Amino acid sequence: MFAADGILGSSGSTGDQMMTATGVDYTGGFMIAIQPATSATQTPTATATATGTPTATDTATATDTPAATPTPTDTATATATSTDTATATSTSTETSTATATATSTQTATATATATRTATATPTATATRTATATATATRTATATRTATATQTPTATPTPVASLSVNSLDFGTQSVGTTSPAKPVTLSNTGKASLKIANIATVGDFAQTNNCKSSLAPGKNCAISVTFKPTSAGPRNGTLSVSDNAAGSPQAVSLTGTGNQVLVLPTSLAFGSFRVGTQSAAKTVTVTNNQAVAITLSAAFGGTNPGDFAIGAGTTCGASLAATSSCVYSVTFKPLARKGRSATLKVAASPDPGSPHVVTLSGTGS
Repeated sequence: MFAADGILGSSGSTGDQMMTATGVDYTGGFMIAIQPATSATQTPTATATATGTPTATDTATATDTPAATPTPTDTATATATSTDTATATSTSTETSTATATATSTQTATATATATRTATATPTATATRTATATATATRTATATRTATATQTPTATPTPVASLSVNSLDFGTQSVGTTSPAKPVTLSNTGKASLKIANIATVGDFAQTNNCKSSLAPGKNCAISVTFKPTSAGPRNGTLSVSDNAAGSPQAVSLTGTGNQVLVLPTSLAFGSFRVGTQSAAKTVTVTNNQAVAITLSAAFGGTNPGDFAIGAGTTCGASLAATSSCVYSVTFKPLARKGRSATLKVAASPDPGSPHVVTLSGTGS
């Protein structure tokens, strides 16, 4: 039995590998054991922070076939071939999308493979393969939606509104004033309404109880009347000038002037004993047209029997152009307390017909 120790390889070259072979004789042969003394440094390049699970496979296969019979001359030959291969691959992909959705995907793969084969004679083959694979995939998806709406604080302002957009006064005798029609001015805003002026244009007039300033949520009243200066359609405007948007606020005004006048428009007889007749009061009809008109008169209302057309009446079935006549009206109460009626005067041609005169008195 003998022992042979041998060292193969070159210690003078950087990166060369060193092998140690030890042989022991048994039953007419010997065994050679190969011990690798190799160090492989593998540095995979990865530019991402990755958490992975490396998988390492280490397979060593040794085949020892004693095929030599020692002779008096002992010869030991050992051949070793060492191949180290290290491969490191790093792939990093990062995609980032911002504004609505941000997606980041990062993949890092590191693979290291080292293979070493040593062969000695007598036949001894040792194969050792180490494979280390580290794969880390990191996917981060971030979705961020930020919607910011900033509404600047609005300065409080007044808002002016009128209760109507238009007023129609119908037919009114020329030179006479119609009953008043109401218009309401309101401030629906958050600040005081500063009223500069309220005025009318045309054959219309107004009165009001509005002050120079109208507080938020408050309103005031305007009354409008129509007094035509001539016959035919008459148009005008009520306007309110203020510090609100849309100033001046306006109401359109319309009416028709009539050339047939019936005045007065009311008669009040006072108090009389039941069955006692009052003195007569007159209603004058004037035709300012260039043509004659037909006339008729009738009582209506609640107590028409308490009133009558009596002596002194000059109006007949017609009235000549540019002339006038009168109706003489008396009151004779048939019962106690208040009594009322109307006198309707119809004329033709006359756009304002019929003309109504209110009558009142008291029975005692």
